[in-house]
Amino acid sequence: LKRYIKKLLGYKFTDKPIYFVSAAGNDSKDVDYPAAYGLPYILSIGSAELVDGELRVAWYSSVGRITFCVPGSDILSSIMNNEYQYMSGTSMAVPFVAGMIAQCLAIDSNLTIEKFTNIAVQSCSKIDSDKNKQGLGFCYIDRFIENVIKNK
Repeated sequence: LKRYIKKLLGYKFTDKPIYFVSAAGNDSKDVDYPAAYGLPYILSIGSAELVDGELRVAWYSSVGRITFCVPGSDILSSIMNNEYQYMSGTSMAVPFVAGMIAQCLAIDSNLTIEKFTNIAVQSCSKIDSDKNKQGLGFCYIDRFIENVIKNK
């Protein structure tokens, strides 16, 4: 099954870039699939949290092939029966990135994967001494959007 998913993800649907935003996983181990495929347009998103006022990679966030981390702990989420609940996990972090990409594409509809990666490097800061845990680090979404505007 993994082979077929990877083949599908490699299929060119359009001439415009397609970003696959994938949760890295929540077992503190290696990144799960499809985030682990390592294709340039698959963003493997880790989770960050505040601990004693300090920003850190969340204890549960999978490690390894992480693109970058964004908030993923104690996120207010909708649940069944029109209710809300605070939840944590890399799946809670993914919507931040999907929304960021939508805003960036509204600013620059020709944002290539290469340009996205270069802007990500400018927009992230290390939050953990272990690079294996965080990829580029914590992605400051406001900084990312400002850099898209500057680099348009």
